[in-house]
Amino acid sequence: MDIVAQTIVSGILVGAVYGLAALGLSLAFGVLRVLNVAHGELIMVGGYATFFMFSLLGIDPFVSAVVVFALLMLMGLVLHWLLFAHIVRSNEASRIKNSLLIGFGLTLILHTAAVRLFSADNRTIFTAYSTLAWTVGSIRLPVVKLAGLAIAILAAVMLDLFQTRTTWGKALRATSEDWTIAALTGITGKRPVGMRTPSLETSSICGSFMRTSSLPNPMKSRMT
Repeated sequence: MDIVAQTIVSGILVGAVYGLAALGLSLAFGVLRVLNVAHGELIMVGGYATFFMFSLLGIDPFVSAVVVFALLMLMGLVLHWLLFAHIVRSNEASRIKNSLLIGFGLTLILHTAAVRLFSADNRTIFTAYSTLAWTVGSIRLPVVKLAGLAIAILAAVMLDLFQTRTTWGKALRATSEDWTIAALTGITGKRPVGMRTPSLETSSICGSFMRTSSLPNPMKSRMT
């Protein structure tokens, strides 16, 4: 029974990290019907940024996450303006197909660039608390994964509040339902749709720095 309990707890902790990584993808596709299949590669970019800030500058991953958060948000905005902005006004079927093609192209570019620049070797981040764990009875709770669970819950709650309690969140949902009707009510299309990519990359960077416990490398982006 101890093994079963430990397996269940470990599954919840690991699943929370993947759930966190999926938040942005869920927002992009579930709300706006924009399918960005390069989501895993963007998480990989966040993982590498966290690794190099730790290995070159000695910045703790939880501290560098703030900087990487801003960098990934900026990258998300640039990608939106350059690649996705022109397809968001299409009908749903065209939006899905075109965003799928763009996402595949972006995946190949980022993946190939990562392999060429960094190789496919694992990059390890080892801190003083990497092996730290709390023990409850016979169950071991790694501190890093507990932090990932807490961040995943916090991010999910904040995203829900953003969509249901804020003007921009409501505008985002209204635009996804019907672009024309939303425009007639005074909602400008560019601003709420532009929030899709920063929100997506916000989730990506949260997932990326939590993935430091699982050794970021280009091949693992395909698993996300």
